[in-house]
Amino acid sequence: MRLTARGWGVGAGAAVALTAGLGLDYVELVALGLAATATLALASAQAACRPALQVDRQVSPQRVDRGERCAVELTVRNVSRWRPATMVAWDRCGDTLTPAPVVGLRPGAVAEVSYPVVTDQRGRQWVGPLRVRRGDPLGLLASWQDFGGTTPVWVYPRRRSLVGGPAGSTRSLDGLADGAQHGSITFAALRDYVVGDELRRVHWRTSARIGRLMVREHVDASLPHLMLLLDDRRSAYPGPRVGVSVDFEAACEAAASVVAAACGDGIAATLSTVTGASVGGRGRHSDLRGQLDLLAEAAPDGGAGIGEAVARLRWRRGGDTLVVFTGPGGEDAAAQATAAGRRFPTTLTVLFDERLTDDRAAADGGADASVIRVRDSEQFAAAWQRRQW
Repeated sequence: MRLTARGWGVGAGAAVALTAGLGLDYVELVALGLAATATLALASAQAACRPALQVDRQVSPQRVDRGERCAVELTVRNVSRWRPATMVAWDRCGDTLTPAPVVGLRPGAVAEVSYPVVTDQRGRQWVGPLRVRRGDPLGLLASWQDFGGTTPVWVYPRRRSLVGGPAGSTRSLDGLADGAQHGSITFAALRDYVVGDELRRVHWRTSARIGRLMVREHVDASLPHLMLLLDDRRSAYPGPRVGVSVDFEAACEAAASVVAAACGDGIAATLSTVTGASVGGRGRHSDLRGQLDLLAEAAPDGGAGIGEAVARLRWRRGGDTLVVFTGPGGEDAAAQATAAGRRFPTTLTVLFDERLTDDRAAADGGADASVIRVRDSEQFAAAWQRRQW
């Protein structure tokens, strides 16, 4: 609770009147000062009275692609049985406040407010709480109170439509190339026999040792596994540190396009950042949500070097194709990705630089190059389509 400009004036006038009235033995001034003081006391009691509100908020949808429609449905109910709610309210949405017309809400009455959420920028923003301003009829004091919780809204990067991708390197489960053809199977584990299993899959030696039938379980060894690394170091995106980095936004859009395409094709993909965040995926839509959430919240920052990030990926189980997304200052990322060729038979580094003017991907070195330079995610999608995986 705080005094308004009018309240400060009344308070100062009350102090002057009381001081002068007592000093000059002027009864009228003393009475005027006491009246002003009593008015401030009554205004303080009214402003401090907390309204009885119930706030329900529905955000649809909570996860949205950049630029798509998202709306908030706000319901405010006065649950008091006898006292009306006279107030001014705003609902917080990110860094903005949206007016909510709930002035003069009668007991038991409901006010409904609908407004759009701005989705022009990628990121996670919070909607709520409802901020209510209470005051007195004379405007001497004002108090601010929050009602209702907060709801997160994820704004995903814009995604490009990609067709095709790495076909895998036919790896066995122990990480060694075995030369198997696509669609072949390799031993994975032993499990208990169930009715319907073929007897030729029974592992007789193990079955005899443990006293029950055990059969061999096989999996397809040639399915590809993408390892995606988003360079979120601030040094990789030189330029002003205030505002949005166009190159970093393009890198996020490209990474989102690849994970979405991999999910659509049922290909496993693991998305990591240089600063250490990582979300795995097995080509399922439930995994895609976590990866897109990570991309929505990513921001250029400090953290570990690119060498440490690539080393973490090299020691992970699985993964035969490494794709690195970086900016104009990420030349070292290309070198580290190339050096990881022993662990990843296929490597690709994409450097985004908005200063490029060529309509085609610049210096892409052909359809099988390990480093390509592009201006934005649209050029990246074209270069991805031309690449011979």
